[in-house]
Amino acid sequence: ENLPPTWEKTGNLNTFYQTGGQYDARTLLQSDYVKLAFSGLGAGNIETLAKSFREAVVSKQFSVGMGVAQDQANFYTDGSYDGVKHEDIIIRKKDGSIWQFGLLPGLPYVLPTTGWNDYIADLCIKALDAGAIDVSLEEIGVFGDTGYEQAFRDEWKAYYGTDWSDKLWDDPNLYFMGQHLRNYLSTRQIEQVFTKVKEAHPDGKCVLTNHTSMAYYGFSNACGNHDMAMLDVVDEIEGQTWSNTIETPFMYNGQTKAYPFVNGFFDYSYWTNLGKQTGKPVAFITDPKGDGFDVTGRTLEECKALYQHQIVSQTAFSSIYKNNVVVWPDRSYSWGFDGTPVATDAYRTIMNNIVSTQTGLYRYQEPVTTENQDLKVGCLVLDTACYQAGGPDGGASPNDQYDMFAGLMFNGLMVEAIPFGTNESKTDIFKDYDMLIASYDTMKPINDLCNQKLKAYMENGGTVLFYGGK
Repeated sequence: ENLPPTWEKTGNLNTFYQTGGQYDARTLLQSDYVKLAFSGLGAGNIETLAKSFREAVVSKQFSVGMGVAQDQANFYTDGSYDGVKHEDIIIRKKDGSIWQFGLLPGLPYVLPTTGWNDYIADLCIKALDAGAIDVSLEEIGVFGDTGYEQAFRDEWKAYYGTDWSDKLWDDPNLYFMGQHLRNYLSTRQIEQVFTKVKEAHPDGKCVLTNHTSMAYYGFSNACGNHDMAMLDVVDEIEGQTWSNTIETPFMYNGQTKAYPFVNGFFDYSYWTNLGKQTGKPVAFITDPKGDGFDVTGRTLEECKALYQHQIVSQTAFSSIYKNNVVVWPDRSYSWGFDGTPVATDAYRTIMNNIVSTQTGLYRYQEPVTTENQDLKVGCLVLDTACYQAGGPDGGASPNDQYDMFAGLMFNGLMVEAIPFGTNESKTDIFKDYDMLIASYDTMKPINDLCNQKLKAYMENGGTVLFYGGK
């Protein structure tokens, strides 16, 4: 067989599924390894989870994923970790209340200070000590209408050299500065944690696992992926595009609703091109069910439709053959997570067939083309895409991104996302496109690199469609 060029980079392990529970024979999927989701529940739990799989399936290797935006057991913030309370890092809104997310109430979201990063690094090192083949930091960034916690005030002073202002969410300039600081703290977290991991385990694989900017608009999360993925300590990227994120509504032809295939195609192209630019292997994720059933009331048929959109849009990018095949199989196969619609035998069979097929995707590397694609068009997504999301001037919304290209896609011309940060990519992919779409209305470049790249692209014959003005 003609193996793909990144085969060795992935260690020949190209499929895995993600679970937060111990071994369950009903959800032992046909994958190369299992990813254990672990977030601050005490280091001993890593070994406990791993042991349950080792004893049942001797050959089953495992990785460990760390959710780093949230202290999911109050283990660090309440002082259980080092004997010192760290309540100053719990992110707070202007009225002093703690920001919460509906799916996991009562568990604080935190600011990634150096102390918190040291704690996460310690957990990652323990995971590799226990035999994990890699560790990943998941859902990076700072969420919500926050920035009033003491730790953020201290980080502001350290970064800008000026006192923090309580007008953070009232003044557009201060808000932009606050979002830039959040992005800096997110990038610093990746660098600090993975640097410590590499010092303890030089051969340990470190994975960046995150959402795209388009998925973070509704959470005002200013975390950009390009500059984080460019860090030398990042070995691999796992793109968190799945059933919920491809439901992000936007307006087209006067109607605001979810257009899952358009969302999915654009999001999966984002991760594909981030891998091309950084030279890092990429993995996609798939969720046959999704979050938030108590809110969405989604039926099993609706789950199936979103699952179809995920599979079709991700397989359009044939260079990506590594997959997190099922997130939370106990939910998808209906053995847990109360409130989800029960999966029928027919739906379980569909999932099993797709998982089986995904294990062999590395064999199919021919680019997927469409008959009516006369031009190859890319749309820039700057790391600053969420710097104005939810801000005091009304803020940016998904419309600001999708309005630039949705009309083309609905008329048959597929448009791909091109992530762009403040650092030069290892590989320039601008030249691969006949036309680039860009706007600085809600995505401000932090330096002149984007201007210089667009200028060079046009001087070499490229066309830029640039939107300006609201």
